[in-house]
Parts: sequence; structure tokens; C-alpha cells
Amino acid sequence: MPTRDERKALFIKAFKKTGSIKGASEKTKIGRRTHYDWLASDPEYKQEFEDGRADFAESVEDVMFKRIFNDPKCHHVLIIFALKGLMRDKYGDRPTDFNPNEPSVWDKLNEISDKPKIKKAARVIADELRTADDPLGFGDGE
Repeated sequence: MPTRDERKALFIKAFKKTGSIKGASEKTKIGRRTHYDWLASDPEYKQEFEDGRADFAESVEDVMFKRIFNDPKCHHVLIIFALKGLMRDKYGDRPTDFNPNEPSVWDKLNEISDKPKIKKAARVIADELRTADDPLGFGDGE
């Protein structure tokens, strides 16, 4: 029978392959509760597990980028998730402290853009984006 440290290593190895605690638990026959107990009581195990989670995430990311760059029919949702992960400030979900009662960026721009030149420039940019075949510059996939 494997030692506790060997069982911990087996669980982390299985997690790196499955990406889920349930999958690692089923593969190793080590209960999920045992895994959570190890996380709570063993800082070294916790760090190794987090490293394993990062390894798995990078493996998924590698697959995603291969699809984006090599598959001309790559689904746009995959590109969206890539951007949300890589450029959180620009494409990420709203922060949890988002206040819907605060004025939006567009409201603030309207307040400060009372000058006709600024309004005209904004309309020109908006029109160009609406009428462009490829406003974000993705090209035709070649």
C-alpha cells in the first residue's frame, strides 16, 4: 500500500491529467474529502496542488491557441475566452464591485464631449466600426 506522501503525489498526478478533483478521486480511489483535508492541513501539498492546477490550465491554454491559430473554422467563443483570460482589464467580466447606479463610460463621455468636433469624431468612428467588414482586423483567416 502506498504511503500518504505517495498517495498525495498520485492524486496530484491524476489531477494534472483530468483537471478535476472528482476525476482525480475516481482515478486514484482517494476520496475527495481526503484531498480537502490534505489541502487544509499540508501547506506543501496545497502548493503542489496549485502548481498542478496551473499546469493543467496551461495545457488547456496550449490546446486553445493551437485551435485559434490552426483551425480556420475556430469558433469565435474560443477567441472571446482567450481574450478574457489574457486581457482581463479590457475584456474581463465586470468586477464584483460594479455599481449599476454609477454613470456608464458612454454617459461620462457624453458629459464631457459637448464640443462638436469630439461628437463628430465619435460618430465617424462608430460608423466605421458598424460598416467595416472586419472591424477588429482578424482578416479572412488566412
